Amino acid sequence: MLFSVTVDTWTLIGTMATLVFMATMEALGSAMIAEAPEELRDAERTRQRKARWGTHTGVPVLLAVTALAARANPDDGALHLFLYSVAMLSMPVALLPFRRRMCRHHFARLRSPGEKMTMDRLASVWLYAVLFVAVVGSTALLGIAGGTS
Repeated sequence: MLFSVTVDTWTLIGTMATLVFMATMEALGSAMIAEAPEELRDAERTRQRKARWGTHTGVPVLLAVTALAARANPDDGALHLFLYSVAMLSMPVALLPFRRRMCRHHFARLRSPGEKMTMDRLASVWLYAVLFVAVVGSTALLGIAGGTS
């Protein structure tokens, strides 16, 4: 049932997931520039410019490669695009709730490069839990879909 959706529809879903991912990364980058201390703001803008280039070119290329692979193998094409969409949507869900904490940790690390930084336990647990649920959930769906075909 899940993979009875056509490859064209999954390509559209993957495109929408890519747009959500790119918009989220853009918002995260803008928030980091806005929250940067004055002495680090210019360096952060430069870093964001480089990261933005990678996001705006690399992610659409990844979608194009995935979509082409899906078209080359129509039997497993829906599967490839499903996994791509899960990956693209799980990252914003994992990152957005803790963007301020991530900004604070990032700038603290830049201010004192020699000092050992500790992981924020709550943010770490959230990140691991969201990504774990995405992996286990998609694996379970694949198992259910594979068992019924």
